[in-house]
Amino acid sequence: DYDAFIERMLAEVDFAEYIDITPLLSISDYYASDTHWRQERIVDVAAALCEGMGGRLDSTNVIRNPLLSVITGIALDHTAFLGDTVEKIAVEKAGIIKDGAPVLLGGEDARVKKTVEPIALELGSKFNTVDYSKLNNLISDLSGSRFDFGDHGNIQIALLGLYQPRKAAAVLSAVDILRQRGLDIPEDAVRAGLAAARWPARFEILSSEPLIIFDGAHNPEGITAAVESIKHYFGE
Repeated sequence: DYDAFIERMLAEVDFAEYIDITPLLSISDYYASDTHWRQERIVDVAAALCEGMGGRLDSTNVIRNPLLSVITGIALDHTAFLGDTVEKIAVEKAGIIKDGAPVLLGGEDARVKKTVEPIALELGSKFNTVDYSKLNNLISDLSGSRFDFGDHGNIQIALLGLYQPRKAAAVLSAVDILRQRGLDIPEDAVRAGLAAARWPARFEILSSEPLIIFDGAHNPEGITAAVESIKHYFGE
């Protein structure tokens, strides 16, 4: 029984193994699903796969010819596995870059850019960064955020946290690159997807009366972002 096998396997792995296995499960689950279901839902792009902790040794590297590799941003996290400096972690994350496939780097840490860009160029991968200067007219409150990003006007997201419009900017940058690569991605679909996105434990409102907000920030960058969001929504 496929489901029973998956349950037994997940019960026996540790944290590091778990986050490597889960991306592969999404692939195997697709192929284990009903053939008719798959035939009736033919797609141009199979999936957007999220890596585990790192990139160089990540299970998602079974995908050898991605349309785009995205590194959303890098901070000190999982240092026991990835390294104790941003540069060391950047090298690990850059392991998802594949020969000839473009890469998009989010964040604004110059150390990360200095580390990742030469790796991309060595692999013949076009190196792109998110241009946050195109993020304008931002309005953000506890109902969500509204903003413009380049040619994408009046984007609305329900995700809370001042960092979420920047995350959305990375998504929109990736969409622009994929369109340049020939994918037909309707703007209405992009807007609907961003508006519907939910991310548990990221400045998530658990209760309105009384107001209870839960944020799973677990590293210095995440805690700083949470504090900045609290100050924005509620003042000093």
